[in-house]
Amino acid sequence: MKNNITFIAAGAGSGKTFRVIQEIQTRLIAGSCRPDGLIATTFTIKAANELSERIRQNLYRGGKHPLAERLNEASIGTVDKVCKQILTRFAFEAGVSPQIEVLAEEDASLLFVQAVELAMSFKDTGRLQELADRLGQRNSQTKEYAWKKTVHGMANRVRENNFTEAAVLKMSERCCEEMLSHFPPVSKDDLEAQLSKAIHNVSEKISQNGDGTSGTQNYCRFIEQCQRDLDNGHLAWSGWVKLTKDKPTKKSEDVAALVIEAANRYEAHPRLHSDIRDYIELIFRVATRSLAEYQNLKSERGLVDFTDLEQQTLALLENHPEVAATLTAELDLVVVD
Repeated sequence: MKNNITFIAAGAGSGKTFRVIQEIQTRLIAGSCRPDGLIATTFTIKAANELSERIRQNLYRGGKHPLAERLNEASIGTVDKVCKQILTRFAFEAGVSPQIEVLAEEDASLLFVQAVELAMSFKDTGRLQELADRLGQRNSQTKEYAWKKTVHGMANRVRENNFTEAAVLKMSERCCEEMLSHFPPVSKDDLEAQLSKAIHNVSEKISQNGDGTSGTQNYCRFIEQCQRDLDNGHLAWSGWVKLTKDKPTKKSEDVAALVIEAANRYEAHPRLHSDIRDYIELIFRVATRSLAEYQNLKSERGLVDFTDLEQQTLALLENHPEVAATLTAELDLVVVD
């Protein structure tokens, strides 16, 4: 079978929709495309309605009243709407119920949240939030952890691209390597001991130089708190970064260079490299497990979401050549805007 595909690449506002309309009208009028042999998909319901209405109006204005009135025979709508029509028609071949119940986007998000909770053990949750705190992956105002949206977004990308679990595992490894390639090699020095020594020396020197300005005293309180966090193993990487930037007032500014120099080596800290790797790998694992739980929850309830409609339609066409042959014979033009 010969493929006849025309790809039009253009930015927003460049006239893509106008070109699509012209292409459809020309073929309808020429008779090379029957109204019931047309599929046209868009991203939103509004865009689909506008596309259909503009074609109909143009046909009326051109005196093509019968064609305009038959435009309802065409399948013009969002991708999920068109996929649902195909699945409903070939429900037996697809192995689905002809009464397809589609989850609204908001309901799908809530169900996925439930799937994440089912997929994660108490240990996973604690570890992920511990890593997120150290890596600064928590909104200081809302207190919301960034990993929740990351897991959801990653699961969506996995489904949309139909990645296998093995492929996701390889992506996790590649993501870790690419991320850590931007960091210097791991240092063999005891960077925490060096930072602790620098903080101690700076605190001592400031106490001896008589700098009692409020800016310097605030700085001293800050580095002393960092020292306590360091001793307890809770100094976040944002704390290391802040130590490279914060300074006392001018009288003690040169003294603080010892802390700045020691803190500046944080990118070579073996625990930072380990934290980044653990965080990425755990995000990928949680996304994969959550996706499996999400699919189970939908199956139990007899529900599908928009991505399911696309995947099931693709599987139908790939696994049932008789369905593909039927649609090939019926369709004259398929347009994707």
